[in-house]
Amino acid sequence: MSIAALKGRVGDVLVEHEAVDVDGLAVCATAQPADADGISLLLRHASELGMAAIPCGSRTQIAYGNLPQRADFLLSTQRLCGVDDFDPGEGVCHVAAGTRLDALRAQVGAHGWRVPLDLPGPCSVGGALATGLTGPRAQGMGLPRDAVLGLEVVHASGTRTRCGARVVKNVTGYDLAKLYTGSLGTLGVLTAAWLRLQPAPAAERALEIPVAFADAVQVALEVSGAASLQACVLSTTRQGPRVWVELAGDAPGVEARARALIRDYAAREAELADFEEVAQCQHGCGERELRFRLAVPPRQLASAWSLLARAGARLLAHPGLSLVYAWFGVDAAESAFVEVAEAAGAGQWWCEAAPSRIKQGRDVFGDMGSRLPLVRALKHSFDADAVLNPGRFAGRI
Repeated sequence: MSIAALKGRVGDVLVEHEAVDVDGLAVCATAQPADADGISLLLRHASELGMAAIPCGSRTQIAYGNLPQRADFLLSTQRLCGVDDFDPGEGVCHVAAGTRLDALRAQVGAHGWRVPLDLPGPCSVGGALATGLTGPRAQGMGLPRDAVLGLEVVHASGTRTRCGARVVKNVTGYDLAKLYTGSLGTLGVLTAAWLRLQPAPAAERALEIPVAFADAVQVALEVSGAASLQACVLSTTRQGPRVWVELAGDAPGVEARARALIRDYAAREAELADFEEVAQCQHGCGERELRFRLAVPPRQLASAWSLLARAGARLLAHPGLSLVYAWFGVDAAESAFVEVAEAAGAGQWWCEAAPSRIKQGRDVFGDMGSRLPLVRALKHSFDADAVLNPGRFAGRI
């Protein structure tokens, strides 16, 4: 069915434009509804016409996931922005999905709160929740799903629904908010969220610890268990491996922990901006690179690190989260997938970034094993006609 047919039903909400490349697929139209009702109407007509959409916010993570099977238009939530309910006394807020994280941080930060979503500022709230991605501060802040009190969602049929609320009560049954978080928009389009905020720490401090390669993972694991630690990053530099830590909390606790790390590990002062630069490295990827993420048990972290280093990967790790990030050149793609799967062992791995030609014929979410039938059943239940992000999630659903 043509874009013209859909445009005839929804009007100027749908705009045609020059092709936008989404993992090798040229998409020539974008819909920008003004509210959740507009998204509902749009999806109802798209479903009736047998069309497919790629939901997006600020598009910072639009290349994340498997190759799209098809897409007739992008469904942007950018016009759904702003905080319409914020209680500085309770530390909760209701925020539209298209709101940028940097804007939300500025608003709640002025009242002594912080947003426990550790992604770059340009990312939208909906994008952060839909991908489930995070950074090293998840060790202190928690994972994205931990911040969600409730979600408002539009399903592929156009049906609007909500799960959770401003206050989560003890109820039996499945927490649907956790199901939608990290599902990459394949089960529904997130339109708004109730978030649980966290008090901004009274003090923050960054430290750097030079380590020998042979001891790097062990030291990083020891340090990552320290009190007042908000994040820990193990990185490789030209000068050798470094363990970077960011402390946060009350001023006496942060000061005491910093003194202990300086005494026990010869840590030295670093700027918070330096830590931020290192932390953001996990999101970068060159045009001729592949970026993998591995989640392995702590006891396997050292062996995974060593195996990937021998394979020639550039490495970064969040020891407190048992995560390793590895970069390979595209010329080594075939061997890279083999090496990563071996290093992950019984853990999990994902290819977070790669040129579309490398993704061809592969599932970038790794081997789902016995979970794959459940994932497929959920997709069929929520979106049987594959209207939303078809092919992009695990199992290429």
